[in-house]
Amino acid sequence: LVFQANKYWSFNLFGQYGKYQAKSELLEAVIRGITNSDDLTIESTGNFWSAGFGSLYSLSDTWDVQARFSTTKYDLDVDLTSYEGQLGFNYYW
Repeated sequence: LVFQANKYWSFNLFGQYGKYQAKSELLEAVIRGITNSDDLTIESTGNFWSAGFGSLYSLSDTWDVQARFSTTKYDLDVDLTSYEGQLGFNYYW
């Protein structure tokens, strides 16, 4: 969703939901070497959701300033929540 406040400034909201699967061949190889066991598999799967808002301000025809904040939550054995902020400058030539 994007809201154009005026000619130079816009705001947006976003969200997403999905499933993830993570696996590390390197960690499995290291742990197998330490334990001498082939029965070990390191894999994590679950759901996640993310939501946030952002803003874009046009300084000129060639320069934009973009800011964004979001939070993401992963369903693990313990809940993992991350917060992220970004500030960027876009140059168009």
